[in-house]
Amino acid sequence: MFKQLQFDFKRMTYQKKYMLILTIISLLSIAFSAFVVYRGQSNIAVVKASLAQFRPLYWLICCYLICDLIMIDYHNGTIKGIIPYSSSRRIYLLSKVITSITTCYLILLTHLCSTIFTTIVLSSQLDYLELGSFFFLSSVGATETILLFTGLLLLSMIITESEPVTIGFGLGMVFIMLILESIQQIADYVPTMQMIQLPLTSGSEFKLGIWIAMVIVLFGIMSWIAAMQVFKRKDLFL
Repeated sequence: MFKQLQFDFKRMTYQKKYMLILTIISLLSIAFSAFVVYRGQSNIAVVKASLAQFRPLYWLICCYLICDLIMIDYHNGTIKGIIPYSSSRRIYLLSKVITSITTCYLILLTHLCSTIFTTIVLSSQLDYLELGSFFFLSSVGATETILLFTGLLLLSMIITESEPVTIGFGLGMVFIMLILESIQQIADYVPTMQMIQLPLTSGSEFKLGIWIAMVIVLFGIMSWIAAMQVFKRKDLFL
């Protein structure tokens, strides 16, 4: 398992596009949060406003990167050569899942840290307790959706074995969810809303938010299991 993870992460670090994406996100986050501060907002409001604006782009980037990471061996035609050297097909897929989740969370972490740093520098007051709570709950809300997207895209990749189809499915899924957010009655339940919705809940609404998170994670895990079962029976050497 460790060798497969090491191989996937090392291969990722050799591709400059990931560092370029992180750099661009960091610069844009700093610029936007500075703009919000100079418009009169301060404290946690800057972080919330910045995350709300970044969120649609974030999910589109995540879907693209997840597809890129899990489809790289199909794209390069190396899947038949790599599978025999992996401990098992289950380890191979689990490594792809961990790599994808880590990469997506790193992007969120880059945005939040850049925004928080700018806010600390430019804003005279900052409630660190409220900031810590928002940071944690936003991370939980984002991670549960990343788990779901990774499972669904992994399943799509294994069934179709087509990079364009999987990317189209992922981007289409994000656009549909973003459209559903405009429907007030169901907006709170849409997975792409959880990274900003969960930190805003309290009391009985927070309990409902936890249940929503559990359901999203459950669907993600079920997608992983289904993907692993299909992949285990798939003949890759025809």
